[in-house]
Amino acid sequence: MELKSVDRKRESVDRDLKSVDRELESVDRELESVDRERGSVDRERGSVDREHWSVDREHESVDRDLKSVDRKRGSVDRERESVDRELKSVDRGLESVDSGLESVDRRLESVDRRLKSVDKTNQPADKSKSKS
Repeated sequence: MELKSVDRKRESVDRDLKSVDRELESVDRELESVDRERGSVDRERGSVDREHWSVDREHESVDRDLKSVDRKRGSVDRERESVDRELKSVDRGLESVDSGLESVDRRLESVDRRLKSVDKTNQPADKSKSKS
């Protein structure tokens, strides 16, 4: 009887071992699945990292372009200020020319008046006397 009891215990232990083996196989399959998922996640992470690096490079490029635009804007602003100063100088020159032209106009009017006055004094009082 003791032998039968030992056999039953052995069979029970064998069944338990088979159950444990199946459980270990299931765990191994689950680990393989997790490893595959981890590989997929790692590849995706690498892809995201490359995209992030690319975005960073593009951001740096945009920053350089913006700095260049700011420098050009500064240059254009300085050029505009220079042109404005030049235009003001030209305006002052034109005002001076206008003033000079007004002075010349006044002098010409004065000369015209004097010429008319001279013409009146040089005209004979009687036209019939000048014909003889």
